Order: sequence, then C-alpha cells, then structure tokens
Amino acid sequence: MVFADVVKSLVKKGADVLFSPSRIVRRGLNPWHLYVQVRALENRVPILAANVENRRFGGKSIVTDLYEKDNVMIPKIESAPKGQCFAIGSFNLAKYKKSRNVRYLDAQKFS
Repeated sequence: MVFADVVKSLVKKGADVLFSPSRIVRRGLNPWHLYVQVRALENRVPILAANVENRRFGGKSIVTDLYEKDNVMIPKIESAPKGQCFAIGSFNLAKYKKSRNVRYLDAQKFS
C-alpha cells in the first residue's frame, strides 16, 4: 500500500478487487489506514486490508469501499470490532470499472 505504482500496476492489469494481507505494528495503523484509502481512491478499486492481531501487530483490518456523492468518489472504510471477523456481501464492480475508465482516460488526455 505504501508504493502507489504497485497498486496502479495491478489495477491496470485487470484487478477488480485488491486483497492486502499485512503485518502492521500498532504505531503504524493510522498511516496504514490512510494508505489503503488513498490507493482505493486513486485507482478506483475496493481494497480488503487484513492485518495480523497479536501483542506486536495491531489488527484493525479494514475494507475500503468507495461511494459517489455529487460526482465525487469518497472512500468509506468498515472495520470489525476488536477480535472479531466480518463478512462483506458484495461490491458493485461495474461502478468501479466505469469510474476507472473515466479517470484513466482523463489522465491520458492531460499527459
């Protein structure tokens, strides 16, 4: 999640959803959550970011989805209560694909 080019490369190769298993120590949880949200937003892709939870690693796995408000994509994160798992029903992948196409086409116009 730290390296923007990795996520961009995966999405351009056709990834519709990213799964990001991690080992983030407790003091790094807030920046990690920001990285995940930013990567989801800039690449228009949902991200399921799982983190180890024990004495050293902080848990706090998240799912980052995007929603649209006034033609602007906004990240929305969901997390499970401490020590619990959670399940996701579904993502509207067509929404993401359409938004990605517009974003990448607009970026090519200005390159």
